[in-house]
Amino acid sequence: STNYEVATAKDVNFNSVKVGNVNIDGTTGKINGVTAGDVNPDSTDAINGSQLAKNAQSVSDALGGGSAVNPDGTVSAPNYTVNGNNVNNVGDAITALDKGWNLQSNGTQSGAVKAGDTVDIGTADGEENLQVAKDGNNIKYSLNRDLKVDSVTTGDTVINNDGMTIAGGPSVTKSGIDAAGNKISGVAAGTDGTDAVNKDQ
Repeated sequence: STNYEVATAKDVNFNSVKVGNVNIDGTTGKINGVTAGDVNPDSTDAINGSQLAKNAQSVSDALGGGSAVNPDGTVSAPNYTVNGNNVNNVGDAITALDKGWNLQSNGTQSGAVKAGDTVDIGTADGEENLQVAKDGNNIKYSLNRDLKVDSVTTGDTVINNDGMTIAGGPSVTKSGIDAAGNKISGVAAGTDGTDAVNKDQ
């Protein structure tokens, strides 16, 4: 009998090769029909395009900030607004948040207020005339109708615990009434022994 031996060359060129549902296209260089591979630390499975797309979408969703999956599978950068500034990555966003903002009083005593800090707005110790209340996100100040102060100055008039004094004029104090040389008019006729009397009497 005659034996025939058939062998392929070491370098074989095919237009396409199909194994089961998997097709290797020699023209495009694509392999399609690949079942989703296992994704775990020990997996040696091939991963298909659908799995990569889902992975990219999950990254985009986690980033937020308008991030999206591009047609080539890459993930676009997010855009966050932090303290009025635009940042395009998570690291810069966290850094900007950590900086917080500054609080100061009358242009001095500046202090940093960071995320999570509580700013307590109140009145000075012993303050009786001013009240502070929180209404939602609003801070409301109110002034007591019955003011308690040590002294009030209006123009050249001073009212304090001792009485009322007008600069260069009369005064009514605990020590008495000083008309400062001025005439007192409109005094009614006195009736009791300790009443003031007028000229007609």
